[in-house]
Formats: sequence, C-alpha cells, structure tokens
Amino acid sequence: MARPLTTSGALATSLQGAGEGAWPQVGADAARTGTSSGGAPPPYRRAWTAEVPGGPAAGPVAAGGNVVVVAARAVVALDALTGEARWQAPRSPGPAGPAA
Repeated sequence: MARPLTTSGALATSLQGAGEGAWPQVGADAARTGTSSGGAPPPYRRAWTAEVPGGPAAGPVAAGGNVVVVAARAVVALDALTGEARWQAPRSPGPAGPAA
C-alpha cells in the first residue's frame, strides 16, 4: 500500500537558502537544540504530495533542492519545490534510517 509523502511550502522555502538557520543534522546542531534562527513563518500549506514505492520507511532528508526519502522498496529523490521525482534506486527490504 502506497502512503503519500507530504511537504509544506516552508520546507521548499527553507531549502532555497541553506546558509544560516540550516539544519545539518538531527536536532539542528551538535547540542540538538532543535531551534533555528530562520525559516518561513506560519501559516503553512501543503505544497505537494508524492507517492514513494511501499511508503516512506524513514523521515525525509532535504538538501540542495532535493528531498531524499528511504522508502520500503526504493530510495527516491524528489524536487523540493515541485515534488517531481528526480531519480529512484531500488532497495532491499529491511530496517531503514534517514538518507543522511
């Protein structure tokens, strides 16, 4: 069963300038403060949805204009602004973690 992956306009907006306020790792920084000095203010809206093979198996990773998702049956890169697939590689079943 395919489960949709969704993103908001805030994600796409934050990818355009990944300098100050970027989250290079889980929790934002080495101290995992979970805070950022930048980002788009609310209200948020759904910018796009995408189907990935077997549904997402781990959270997406966003960088360089891409959203990379480890899905149940593939690793998929999507365009951060449009949600269109850029590339896809098959994946063997098993445990999964984020793409980064």
